[in-house]
Amino acid sequence: MKKDIIYLEQYLKSNRIGLGAFACVFKIDNKALKVFFRENLQKHNAKNEIRMLKNLKHPNIPKFYNSGKIDNKYPSILMEYIEGITLHELTGLNRIVKDIISENTIKAILLQTTEVLSFLHSKNIVHRDIKPTSFMISRNGIVKLIDFATVKKIKKDFLRISGMNAEYKAVEQVTNKITYCKSDIWSLGTIVYELITGRQLFDYETIDEIETTETVIPDCNYDLKSLLKLMLQRDVSKRISSIELWQETKELMNREVSERILKKFVSYYLNSPACQAYLERARNCYPFELLDLMPFIEQAKTEKEIHAIAV
Repeated sequence: MKKDIIYLEQYLKSNRIGLGAFACVFKIDNKALKVFFRENLQKHNAKNEIRMLKNLKHPNIPKFYNSGKIDNKYPSILMEYIEGITLHELTGLNRIVKDIISENTIKAILLQTTEVLSFLHSKNIVHRDIKPTSFMISRNGIVKLIDFATVKKIKKDFLRISGMNAEYKAVEQVTNKITYCKSDIWSLGTIVYELITGRQLFDYETIDEIETTETVIPDCNYDLKSLLKLMLQRDVSKRISSIELWQETKELMNREVSERILKKFVSYYLNSPACQAYLERARNCYPFELLDLMPFIEQAKTEKEIHAIAV
């Protein structure tokens, strides 16, 4: 990692592209530099994230270039820069402006997210904290898994540890504090549910009701509805595995079509002035910080740009 990066505080500040609970991400020479906050390192295993990203090679995982320390104290990773949108940004906008995400677009997202999860699970690696901020769709239509903060190697069939983000936890993570590879599939199912309906399946106030509340599968395409039902099975033994889900999704759409659909969708999204303004504002907020979307939504409606997208 170039040493001159260490001293460019003003440059880093002006090129910040992401802000989370544990780290900031900056754009440096068309690469992404992720810098971990020192005060949070006890809660976050930066070394584990660096090791995982360095060793895992897959089209849906950002390329690793280097790692080091900023000012000799802040762990950092230099990796592939991805221009695009996160599923968090997409679901945030979808809550306000309905029908911007077609069912084909959701299938395209599902195909690539299940492919990368099946890759991790084949190596007995569980993510534990799948959520909308975990994925970014690039301009080229590639869905990238960008969050490796909680990734763990499983020695048995499960971990005696729960997930991190309450709204997307699986039943067994909430009730028994146990995580299986299939727990990632439940979490992915809640994201699909949110993409379809524009609302979360559970939130902080209702997550404790997860064991007793019946999951109502939303009305949508038959194939998508069938897959979602298998993903949101409370009984882990009956829940579909990542490899089975990937195979099922490939029957509906191949990789080439998935990339073409998402490339068109992201290009449309990023070329909207309203969306550009939204992204600029959203990326300077913590993921859990509320953002006033109305100015961007009103602008979008005026532009007549963000409505049903046929792909």
